[in-house]
Parts: sequence; structure tokens; C-alpha cells
Amino acid sequence: MRRAMLFLATMGTLLVIASGTALAQVTVTLSPEDATDLPVYSDHTVTATVRSDGDPLPGAEVTFSIESGPDRTPSTYIAITGPDGQVPFIFANSGQIGTDTIQADARGEFFGIDYSSSNSTTATFTDTTLPTVESVTPENGLARQSRSTSPTATFSERMNPDSLRDAATRTSTTFRLQQWNKQKKKWVKIPATVSVSLDERAATLDPYGDAPTLLAANKRFRAIITTDATDINANALLQRFSWTFTTVIRR
Repeated sequence: MRRAMLFLATMGTLLVIASGTALAQVTVTLSPEDATDLPVYSDHTVTATVRSDGDPLPGAEVTFSIESGPDRTPSTYIAITGPDGQVPFIFANSGQIGTDTIQADARGEFFGIDYSSSNSTTATFTDTTLPTVESVTPENGLARQSRSTSPTATFSERMNPDSLRDAATRTSTTFRLQQWNKQKKKWVKIPATVSVSLDERAATLDPYGDAPTLLAANKRFRAIITTDATDINANALLQRFSWTFTTVIRR
């Protein structure tokens, strides 16, 4: 006759009792515990260790999930513990600050008895790095540029599109184009709209719109990005950035 079994489950622990006698205590622990000050965009590794009565338990199925936070996803990762009872879970931060909650559910069979044990930990990502302009087109100081040139800036990280242009009008006070006026001896603003790349790392000035116009010939232009430009975590551009170029004489 099969003996009655009693299962007592707690967070991280499953105690299996048969006929009043403890057979095994299965636990799952996660390391590191509650990691903090992790840089955004970095990879983070959480290692689950499954033990039975304190000894490593190989062959346990562990399901990892990110339950909340900036990197939350409906996807799960399933792996089997090795001889040391351990299995790692590696995920990449999306670039956003915040705290992820990572859960691990261990399942398997011990002495013919199914068990399930869970535990969770957290990972907090921070961002103190100010964004910079990595490259521009046309390059600074270049002459004889096409009159249909659209100045573009590429940033060191993802930027907040709303800080680069108005979402409705696509105009901007943060990223703008100017032309040097020799008579007035000053820079004059050129109307332009701003578009942001899908990866949010580049912005382009468009001074043409739907009209078949071109930039003035043989003129010096300047593109400016102010420190009102911010990354996705509200860090302002390290410093105001500008560059110049000159258009061709005629074309």
C-alpha cells in the first residue's frame, strides 16, 4: 500500500515528509542577492543553486523569469542544473534604469516524489554617464558639401526623442541649423525639422520639407545641439555641441 505523503512548501524550500519522517529538504538559492549599482546596458548573471539536504542537486529543471522592472519580459529561460547543482541565467539590460525582479522556479523528482521550489532576487541598474556626440555628417569643417545635405549626429547611447524634437511638429530648439550672414556678421536660424532613428541613437536635420528647395550655394552652415538633449534616463548631453560645413559654389 502506498504511504501518504505530506508536502510543506515555503519560499525557497520544499520539505518532503513521508509517514512523519523527513526525506529531503530541497532549496533553491540565488546569487548575487539584490545586486545594486549595475551600469545600464550591462549583462547581469544570476546563478541558481539547487540543494537537497544541503548537497548539490543535479538534474533539476530551473525556470528563470524577469517578473518586473525595466527588463521585464513574458519570455522564460529553462535550464538544467549541473553536477554542482548550479545553473546560470544571463540577461542584458535594455539601457533603462530601475530594479528588475528575477525569479527562479526549480522542479524535478526526488526519490520518486515531484518537488517545486522558488526564490527571487533583484538587480538595480543605474546610469550616471552623460551622453556625448560620437560622430557627425558632414564632418566638421568640410567644404563643397552638397546643397541637399541633411546634417546628422550620432550619440553615444539611446536618446530621449522628445528632448530632440517636438513629437507633433518635429521642430526643435535643441537641435537646430544656422547659416552665416556676412552682411549682418551673425548666425541666422534656418527652419528645419528633426527626425530620430529607430534605435534612438541618431538625429537628422531636414531643412527641406516637401518643397524642392536646396541650401544656399557657397554658404557656411552650423548645426547646434544644446544640453537640453537628454538620454532615455534624463541625463543631459555632456556639453553643447556644434559643427560647421560649407556648401558647393553651384550645382
